[in-house]
Amino acid sequence: MKKRILVLAICSVAFISIQAQAKKESVVELINLMQQNEMIDKTFSSILEPIRYQISKSGKDEATIEKNKAIFDKVMAKSKEMVKDMINNEMVTIYQKYFTDKEIKSMITFYKTPAGQKFIQVMPDMQKDMMQIMLNKYIPQLQESIKAEVKP
Repeated sequence: MKKRILVLAICSVAFISIQAQAKKESVVELINLMQQNEMIDKTFSSILEPIRYQISKSGKDEATIEKNKAIFDKVMAKSKEMVKDMINNEMVTIYQKYFTDKEIKSMITFYKTPAGQKFIQVMPDMQKDMMQIMLNKYIPQLQESIKAEVKP
């Protein structure tokens, strides 16, 4: 009897482990299908220029502007590296935590459709548009609001 319980326990652990591995593989497939690494590259590329342009409009001398651009470029490169690491590692765990295997498979199905592929294709452009709006509309409003608050 004890041997049967032990064998059953071992088989249960093995089954759960296999299911967890299959779910992890599905999440990795989903992240790859969503072209997350490529999307990160496109997103960062699309937001770099507007921000670099804002730096150039800062009204500072040319040497300071170039120094600020160089610092910004280094920070953005490191940020992109960190985001890719997060997507390819921590995000897998997070997806496993919040989505069932069935939900993950549904997302995989969606991203294989023409609409899913279009979503992947246009997302960087949508993010670029949002960044432009944020830089041109909301950041200046925020700056004015902050100035008004700290005004003596």
